Amino acid sequence: MRLQSTLRLGVVALLLLAGLAAVVSAQDSQRPAAEPADEKDCIVDTSSFRMDGRTPAYVIELTNTCEKRLKCEVSAFVQTAKGQNSGESMLFLAPKSEGAASRQTYVIPLRQASGMAQGSRECSEL
Repeated sequence: MRLQSTLRLGVVALLLLAGLAAVVSAQDSQRPAAEPADEKDCIVDTSSFRMDGRTPAYVIELTNTCEKRLKCEVSAFVQTAKGQNSGESMLFLAPKSEGAASRQTYVIPLRQASGMAQGSRECSEL
């Protein structure tokens, strides 16, 4: 008898939690999409290990998707099976309407085209 009442209480609690989750999910889906407000929302980062000609490299590639000029300080620490390397640079990104000038890269040459990379960037509007 006691086990049955405990099971019923557990089932009721699960149903209440499922209903609450559905309500929260519905509220989240009704929120309007936000416009890019910060510089970080304006940047698309497609950094990766690549071949730069015949040289293995880690390429930091940033693209500006907003209509404002940005200055980004980038840095990376890369570790491969053949050693480690680091670098930092300043990238100036034109507004997206200026086409190719809105995309900039910084190349760190390596001895091997794979490994682990940690990168960071700080961007500000000019």
